[in-house]
Amino acid sequence: STREDEREAAREYNCTVQVQQQQRTQSATQQVRAQISGRTFHDILLYNHASDIEKGLDGIERLHRLLMTLGISFSIFQMVLLGLIILTRAQCWVDSGDLAATRASMYYSCARDSPLDLALEIAIYLCLVGFFMSSCATTMSFIAVEFVNGIRKEDVSFIVTGVLKYKSFFRASEGLLWLDSHCWTVALNIAAHAWIRPSLAASLNIMSFVLALFMISTHWY
Repeated sequence: STREDEREAAREYNCTVQVQQQQRTQSATQQVRAQISGRTFHDILLYNHASDIEKGLDGIERLHRLLMTLGISFSIFQMVLLGLIILTRAQCWVDSGDLAATRASMYYSCARDSPLDLALEIAIYLCLVGFFMSSCATTMSFIAVEFVNGIRKEDVSFIVTGVLKYKSFFRASEGLLWLDSHCWTVALNIAAHAWIRPSLAASLNIMSFVLALFMISTHWY
């Protein structure tokens, strides 16, 4: 009987401890969620994993690693596109003295300072701007990953405060890559007029414009 009483007392004690732990966890979770009021990926990840902040940090790190990969991919693509546009423009200058050669190689005349030559120069400029944006975005995401790994062992309140304080800087990498995608898309649409038939180039421009409007509307709304 004494042993049964001791076991019952132990069970009651364990139940009391578990209830107290759950109450403390719920209280801490509520305090964390009370600090979060935004709608960004960082806010959502922290809010959904307020009871296990480690998982929220894992999600933020994974997000920025994906942005780093996207930024590097954009940079490589833009360098290839930039090289093709520069070669196309150089070919225009070489062939500009021979009208037959120009017409054989290009669908539009693009002698030096012609409308298409100036358009290709704008495309080169957009590729350079886009490369700069993707480089900055990749660096920002790298800083975000290092920041997340550096605060993992800190207090939960400190972690949430730190992430929310710098989330605008970290989210800028997403915005830069979004702008970067438009830069090289416009550059590609310009260069298409020197590579393919005018009707095909025009259809590509229209399709890109419609898709851009769709992406903008879905991104912001």
